[in-house]
Amino acid sequence: MAATDSNPHDTLSLASLIVSSFTGDELRNGKYHGHGMAHFSSGNTYCGPFANGYMDGSNGVYTWADGVRYEGDFHKNNLSGVGLYVWKNGCRYEGQVLNGLRHGKGVFYGEPVSKAWYNGDWKEGKVHGQGKLVYNDSDTSSYEGAWLNGMKHGRGLMRYASGNVYDGEWELNVKKGLGTMTWNDRGEEYTGEWQNGLPNGSGTYTWTIKLHRPHQFPVQNRYDGQWLNGKRHGHGIFQYANGARYEGEWMDNMKHGQGRYISENGRNYVGLFQNDRPVGDMPKYQNDCPYMLQISDIVSASSPTADLGSSDDQLKQINNVILRYIGELRSIYQHYTAIGRNAEELATSAAMTRVQLVRLLKDCKILEKGATLADMDRAYAIQFKDHPCFEQRFKQPHNPSEMFILYDFISFLLRVSHLIYKGRNDLSIHDRGLAAELAYLIKEDILPYLRPDVDAAKAEKRAGDGEMQLELLMQELEKQYGHLIYALYADKARHKSHGFKETSPSDVTMTIREVLLMMKEYGLLHEVPTGPLTIARVISVLAKEMPYVEDGGYYNLEFELVPYEVFELIYACAMIQHEDYYRDSVLPLLNNTHDTPSTSPVDPLVEETVQSPEFEVPDPQVVLNTLKSRIREILNSILTAHDQWKRRNAIIEKIAEREAADKV
Repeated sequence: MAATDSNPHDTLSLASLIVSSFTGDELRNGKYHGHGMAHFSSGNTYCGPFANGYMDGSNGVYTWADGVRYEGDFHKNNLSGVGLYVWKNGCRYEGQVLNGLRHGKGVFYGEPVSKAWYNGDWKEGKVHGQGKLVYNDSDTSSYEGAWLNGMKHGRGLMRYASGNVYDGEWELNVKKGLGTMTWNDRGEEYTGEWQNGLPNGSGTYTWTIKLHRPHQFPVQNRYDGQWLNGKRHGHGIFQYANGARYEGEWMDNMKHGQGRYISENGRNYVGLFQNDRPVGDMPKYQNDCPYMLQISDIVSASSPTADLGSSDDQLKQINNVILRYIGELRSIYQHYTAIGRNAEELATSAAMTRVQLVRLLKDCKILEKGATLADMDRAYAIQFKDHPCFEQRFKQPHNPSEMFILYDFISFLLRVSHLIYKGRNDLSIHDRGLAAELAYLIKEDILPYLRPDVDAAKAEKRAGDGEMQLELLMQELEKQYGHLIYALYADKARHKSHGFKETSPSDVTMTIREVLLMMKEYGLLHEVPTGPLTIARVISVLAKEMPYVEDGGYYNLEFELVPYEVFELIYACAMIQHEDYYRDSVLPLLNNTHDTPSTSPVDPLVEETVQSPEFEVPDPQVVLNTLKSRIREILNSILTAHDQWKRRNAIIEKIAEREAADKV
């Protein structure tokens, strides 16, 4: 081994001035080459491959005097490539290295000092890029996302040992930007803007209320509005779990400034708030009139000769009817609110959806009374025109996602009863006007079909039959495809002459004629009379649910359909497409009437019982899943055709705009 390097100015070569001892291969020119062991004057050591005087190659081991060790790739004396770092406290790193620093992909293990470990990107010795840091051995506390120079920066998901989760944006280890924080330990969630680790800007906060018995209100407090340093501050809307609502100004988590409040029973206050309290007088709760329903528009439109009393008198009469039947109404409300929802969904909201309300109206055959769902929606929505809190209900009268607390449900029934029975003087000998109409609807149209004390065995039997299974299947598909079909509806629906028109932008509907034309355009109808889905067949399906569609062999093609009815019709048509499979394979299994072979009679020639071949009854769930898959294919084909229609229309509009510009 040469005493000095041939080029003492080459600081990258291992000269004897640096290496105190060396054991291994050596070239004639004095440079180390091959495998060897070098001891440096600093106390560090290296064991591994050399090339032309450099530590160079794979599987080298470099150990510092303080006990830190590196095993892996070397390139001309640089620790570069893939390797393993082991610190004297036991921590280690496995991954890519560049110039002695962790750089690229790698995993760091904090044991035995801590249970933490990190797997992801590195840059110049620091966590940088995308990666996951786990803080404990149970993986209940971790951060996975973007990093910058060792700090959380960008989009990331933070899980806390308590079970709480933050999913959103970070800046230099602090929550900043858009994100969602979920406090699972206390049932709360915030989604919105963050700054300095606190809600700041615009956001939504929900507080879930744990229930010990059925409820008639949403089971969440919900605030939508402005925040400052983690507190409600600025303009915001607070929806209380009991159905009350406040919209207005906030300061330091308190109602402060101009605001509008409506109680769960309809009492209104519009005015100034200070330190969470109204400055003026709040309308008092009245035991004889707890439900402050809005009826002024109905009363003002009534015949001036009708001796029905003032609005206050009529409201008291209406409350008498409500209190008379409130037990049954609550039971019915709770029953329909639970339809199509699992326990988790009921834990977040116990308010009735519009879809559930439509189901009730159909079960009670109220839709056979001559009014359409579109008419009922408008009759309910008109009371919210220019309303200080709920004007959106007027502007979107057919909104499929509308929620109804018990108060709203009763208000809807009142409006429907007036729509159907207004002008009738023979409804009751005790009640008059609006009260008589509501009482008649409840007593004659709802309770005979929906008595809450219905036999449990009968209800259980219905839950197992084919009809109920199809309803559940439709509810499942409505959850998956409803919003897509409703978006299609919004593209196709138009204002009607008898609707709200300009005053309510979303009062748009589709007629049966328009739906049929759409289905034909999208390839759902068959041209041949013998096909399973003809225009006549579709109308017959509609006529079963809506008797007024057909009258003595004539069809009312101008009959209005709201979004959910269009979804129901498309679903029914998809079922017709596969009615043979449903009749022969699905229905027998659901009704437990599937044919199974029996033992053959005794063969007189051999006097022995002949057993039929082994027969396996199909799994009902497999059969249902097959049907579900076929219906999904039809729904997807309609949505695909609609997307193509939208693209064509967009092209046509651009051409028309260009031609108009050329003329100018």
